[in-house]
Amino acid sequence: MEFETLVDVESTDPLHLELSTDSGETWAPLPWTLDGTPVTGPYAASGLRQWQHAEAALPSGRVQVRWRQTTDASLSGRGVHLDDIRLTLGRGQAQVGTEDAPWRLVADDGWERVTR
Repeated sequence: MEFETLVDVESTDPLHLELSTDSGETWAPLPWTLDGTPVTGPYAASGLRQWQHAEAALPSGRVQVRWRQTTDASLSGRGVHLDDIRLTLGRGQAQVGTEDAPWRLVADDGWERVTR
């Protein structure tokens, strides 16, 4: 899986990338890379304010992936933004939001779609 992200949050408002193999009953951290640098837990960056390329290897079989952000009462930065989500399938690559992987496959609970 690949995606572009802009993360501009304080350390108390991190982004979590998580995986479930049991239809969402339990979730575990999904290791990923950000511009080639490994990320193995919650991620926060403040002041960077640029889009970065992210990748994560998904196990075979039926899985669910979620991006989750935890926040506190104070506000800082532009938040977490995701774009250009691509899944590599056995037959090639599918981009979320296209005919191959329509938006109906994405639950946007707590997220808002905006134009980049």
